[in-house]
This record gives sequence, C-alpha cells and structure tokens, in this order.
Amino acid sequence: MHRQRTAGLESGCQNPFQGISTKKLIDMAKAGCYKPGETATISWARGLNTLRYLGGAMNQGDLIVKVAKRASISKAEAERAINAVKEAIADSLRKNDKVTLVGFGTFAVSHRRARRGHNPHTAERIKIPATRAVRFSAGKQLKEAVNKRKK
Repeated sequence: MHRQRTAGLESGCQNPFQGISTKKLIDMAKAGCYKPGETATISWARGLNTLRYLGGAMNQGDLIVKVAKRASISKAEAERAINAVKEAIADSLRKNDKVTLVGFGTFAVSHRRARRGHNPHTAERIKIPATRAVRFSAGKQLKEAVNKRKK
C-alpha cells in the first residue's frame, strides 16, 4: 500500500525503506540493527514522503518542474529564471528596498533592536545584537487563491 501512495511523487526521491512496515522497522531497532533515534528518524522520514504526496511541501526542484511545464520551457531555463527572481528580491532587500509583486505580496525588511536575553541552561544574561529580518505580507489575490473553496 505504501508503494502505491509514493509512486506518484514527481520529484523522483526514493525512500530506501520503502516497502518495509513500521512494525518491521521497530523490530529491527529492538534487534540492534538501528539505534532507537534512527528508528524515529526513519518513521519521521516516511511520514514526510506521505506529506509530500498529499501536497504538504514543495521544494525548489518541484517549483522548477512546475514552472517549466506551465511556461513550456526547459528545466534549465526555468531554474535560471527562478534564481534570477530570487537574486533580484534579495538584492533589493539588502538595500532596504521594499519588493511589491501586485496580487502576490510584499517583501520588506524590518529592523529588530538589540536586546538583553538569557541562556536558559545557565541563566547567564546575554546581549542579543540588532538584526534585520525579512517579512512577507500576502497580497489580496494570493489570499483569495489560498482560501478559494473547491466546488
């Protein structure tokens, strides 16, 4: 059953433990084939495969494939285009400029003041330096697309 669910993955990622039941993985761990932590990691990774199949995650490779198909261009061209967009956004944010993509959203830089904190293990007080953080605010069309109800 697990093979059928993961067979549709477009990314081509292969699970080395595909076809092995969770019970068998636990039995292997008890027999000493795996450390207890590794068994939990294996189980977690299998859950991720299922999550991706159900539409829970998209990485850059998946995005490149989707853009290439929709724009009828090669994967190499799609990758160059996506990387160019990412670099342009990063360059603008580095200069403290706002990037607004109408309908999609706005990327902006916010400034975090320096503050005092503490190390939870030793209770030692530490200084946390000022930093800049990237903020994203979704646009109206993106919000509507995400909240669109299927009929």
